[in-house]
Amino acid sequence: MDSVYLPWVNAQKRASTSNGYEKIWKKHLKGHFARTLLRDYQPHNATVFLTALVEKGMRLNAVSHVRALMSGIFKHAAALGYIGSNPIHLAKVLIEPAPQKETPHYTLLEMATALSALRSEPQARVAMALSFIGLRPSEIRGLRWEDVDFAAGQLHVRRSAWRGTLSEGGKGKNSVRQVTLGPTVLGILSDYRNTHTSRSGFALENSLGNMLDLDALSRRVIQPVFKANALTWKGYYGGRRGAETEMNRYTNGNSQITSHHFGHTKAVADAHYVKPLPEETKVAAMALDSALRETIGRLPAEGNGIVN
Repeated sequence: MDSVYLPWVNAQKRASTSNGYEKIWKKHLKGHFARTLLRDYQPHNATVFLTALVEKGMRLNAVSHVRALMSGIFKHAAALGYIGSNPIHLAKVLIEPAPQKETPHYTLLEMATALSALRSEPQARVAMALSFIGLRPSEIRGLRWEDVDFAAGQLHVRRSAWRGTLSEGGKGKNSVRQVTLGPTVLGILSDYRNTHTSRSGFALENSLGNMLDLDALSRRVIQPVFKANALTWKGYYGGRRGAETEMNRYTNGNSQITSHHFGHTKAVADAHYVKPLPEETKVAAMALDSALRETIGRLPAEGNGIVN
């Protein structure tokens, strides 16, 4: 792991992926594998280990991530001739893991209330507006003004940023895409660009011209504003989930239409066989923007509190 696999991961994978692998290794696997030779590790060893994680309360996704890393290590070792097979393939989790907890998302009313309440915090308002149209936090950080076509009403997602690492091409093969912008979000972006000079071209940057730390922004600005307006902070990903929920409301739940907007697919079949429908995606995005504008219009002028 230390001398062969992790160096390969660091060279071939994105920085966020490498960091995630290292966290799982240090927290769960390093102690487990410490006194075992590769060739001596058997499927029953993995079965006992993974089952014990579930018994301790680890949920489905977390167990899957641990198992995936275990399998990746042995698969790489087998490919290089250190061992003859991957023992994780035959391992079995003997107890059904508990499903993941429900992930939170913002309702349309919460989105509108947040954008209204953040009028006096334009940088935070831009960050939340971008999350409310479905951008990942890493895509928000990596966004440059050259990616926004104000005339055409389009935003081009071309890169992602994790900590100090900027990756062209985004998170995955579906991440590079065009996102339709309606007048509500276009207006927020335009107002901010016209009143805040960019030093390095990033839409959101700190005083040194570097990419903005969104976590620090949420702690320092967004969460206090949310608390003052009786809003629950659900993270930036809560905005992305809320956007997809609302857009699918206008497509009768047809994710084939909206998946291109969010840069992912819900099934392998969609990813390989179903093509994006950009015109229908644009209609759904404009419907979301229109509903957001209408809801903002029903809020109190000062933006305090949630309207019923």
